[in-house]
Amino acid sequence: MANELTVLRHMLRLARRWGYLDQAPEIEVPKRPSGRLRYLELDEIARLLAACRESRNRYLLAIVTIAVNVRMRKGEILGLELERINLSTATITLDKTRNGKPRGVPINRAVYDALTDLQPDVTQRRAGLFFTKPDQRAWGLDSHGVYRGS
Repeated sequence: MANELTVLRHMLRLARRWGYLDQAPEIEVPKRPSGRLRYLELDEIARLLAACRESRNRYLLAIVTIAVNVRMRKGEILGLELERINLSTATITLDKTRNGKPRGVPINRAVYDALTDLQPDVTQRRAGLFFTKPDQRAWGLDSHGVYRGS
């Protein structure tokens, strides 16, 4: 209902601006209820990670471990570049963030372990995306490294 009222209010204001109405009624748009906010319980996280360990995708466990433990968006995780990971300081530096400002993200032991479990294979490259498809292409990222869904 709020969307319809917003459109109606906008149309009435345009009609007034264009001279079709002398005045437009004030329409109060009710605030939208906040979305459902739910966090996984510890047992749910354990089951999720166990299922990821069984996956044929060798990166899935690391991706989900990062998602569960670190405040990074899906596109930031899938666009993670090797040169942004500093295991000696246990941080990830993100330069392609939503607001355009770089930020440092501390990683905990679970993320550190997930990244180092993949390290022998991944560090041979030293640069580029950490998580790639078997053909070395990115998952759902455009040419600018922005997540576009897949």
